[in-house]
Amino acid sequence: MNHTRHHGGLPLLLCGTLVLWATAAQADIHKCTLNGRTTFQQTPCNEGHGSPGLDEIAARERALAARREGLADKERATIVGGLKDCVTRKDCEAARFRSLLAELKTAAHVEQALGKPESVQSYQSKELHYYVVPTADGRKKAMLQIRYAPDQHIEAANAY
Repeated sequence: MNHTRHHGGLPLLLCGTLVLWATAAQADIHKCTLNGRTTFQQTPCNEGHGSPGLDEIAARERALAARREGLADKERATIVGGLKDCVTRKDCEAARFRSLLAELKTAAHVEQALGKPESVQSYQSKELHYYVVPTADGRKKAMLQIRYAPDQHIEAANAY
């Protein structure tokens, strides 16, 4: 008889174990990251811990933008140097000036390369700057017309 009573407790023990196991299996697991180190825990991540927070994402974006700007500065310096070389050596065609100007962004960059414009006109709240440059395409000189938006960013560049 003792033997039967023992079997009656075993199913109860198994049910209790299954309930505890199921509860543990349903516990949330939180992935937390702090200072580049990832951990897993049952409680929610503390503020500043966890997948990259807004501050960490913003810092990464600022660093990436700074790297891009550094590359852009180097590229811009190369383009400015190319324009200066075209003027100095007098060996570029008008189309080459136009393609180099298309790579620049602002009036300040153009003036860095070509100096002050020969003339400036205003047209519908935009400025038109004119430069006379030497060319190697048979006509000896070309007129560059650069149209700027009100914020001094280049909208268009033409060579005549």
